[in-house]
Amino acid sequence: MDYSLRMKEATNGGKLQKVPQACVVHPFWPGSVLELASHFFNWAIGDSTLFPRFPDRCYWSFPNVPETIFFLLPLLVMGPGCFVLQLVPWFLIADFVVDACQFREYKHRCDLLHVGTDPVVRHSCWFYFFAHMLANLYVIVLECGRLYGHFSRGQLGYGLCRRFDWHCGRLEQAPPELSSSRSL
Repeated sequence: MDYSLRMKEATNGGKLQKVPQACVVHPFWPGSVLELASHFFNWAIGDSTLFPRFPDRCYWSFPNVPETIFFLLPLLVMGPGCFVLQLVPWFLIADFVVDACQFREYKHRCDLLHVGTDPVVRHSCWFYFFAHMLANLYVIVLECGRLYGHFSRGQLGYGLCRRFDWHCGRLEQAPPELSSSRSL
């Protein structure tokens, strides 16, 4: 993202050329689930540097799970710490429940999985459900990494309740102020 956006700035809005025949292989990183989580956490620390560098690509959003917990930290200092610590698992559970209620998304994915004949990609809907929940854990790890990145550089104002438009306004659901952004 950084390279693409800087090149666009340097060329006064120039466009990157498509190379349809190009093929990029992203092998699964070896190691344990914790090593993969650590990889994503550190990756997100790097992602957080984009927020102050490209503030026009950021938008406001409702607090995610790590930000909600961060906002509740003052309550730990004020006394009812046990109460706040008891809320943390409930925030995580609520996040999973909201995701699990996306029935149309699961049905669509399950239909796609059962159409193909490739045994590698044919899995049960339960496989997709648990894979989605694991991916949800990694998203929380990414959000923690970004929050840590903003915090470690003293730039919480750029990161709290803000998201980066990774699609540069090309996503249909992009916030209105970003949907008019020019594409790369």
